[in-house]
Amino acid sequence: MREFDRREALLAAVGVFWRHGYAKASIHELTGAMGLHRAQIYQAFGSKEELFAEVVRTYSNLAFETVFAPLEDRRVTSDGASALAAIEECLERLAQSVEDPERPGCLVESSLLTPANELGVAHRACLEHLARMEAGLRRVLETGRERGEISSEPSLDEQVAVVRGAMMGMACVQLVDRRTGGPRAVRRALLNFLRSQPERQPEESSTSNQGS
Repeated sequence: MREFDRREALLAAVGVFWRHGYAKASIHELTGAMGLHRAQIYQAFGSKEELFAEVVRTYSNLAFETVFAPLEDRRVTSDGASALAAIEECLERLAQSVEDPERPGCLVESSLLTPANELGVAHRACLEHLARMEAGLRRVLETGRERGEISSEPSLDEQVAVVRGAMMGMACVQLVDRRTGGPRAVRRALLNFLRSQPERQPEESSTSNQGS
């Protein structure tokens, strides 16, 4: 078998699975995108299921190099960098990502709609991605709570659950609320939810509604 760049092949496969999903991504499309023959794919990766597991891990690593990088910034836990600012930056990057028309949602979230018995080892790779995101959130939120940057209420577990769920839902919000900047509204609400002293929104003057 001729040598090939495994990372480049996996990045090409990410695009195919991202556009079509696990079930609808055909070997024909994968061979064309990856520049490999069918036999080469099976010899190198074992099966479509095992290939997809590697694709999910590649996608996850890319996500943590870009969108979720602030959650693993050691300066937050070691050097006193702002925990709230790290969350804010992560949410900003996520909002930009879901607003990008070239990005068809989250590969991991869409893949989890496929029954676990069909995904096999790839299902475990999806759960590993979510666990990594939760661990990063927990570290940053806990640090912020200890410093008084982030509210001590509700509990840390509840804060992690709320932020994680909202982050996972931002792509759906974008699909149904494109005109009003839905992801940005989610971002603002989350930050206000986390702040130890929430920002007050300016109230509209009621004088316009009163008679002269």
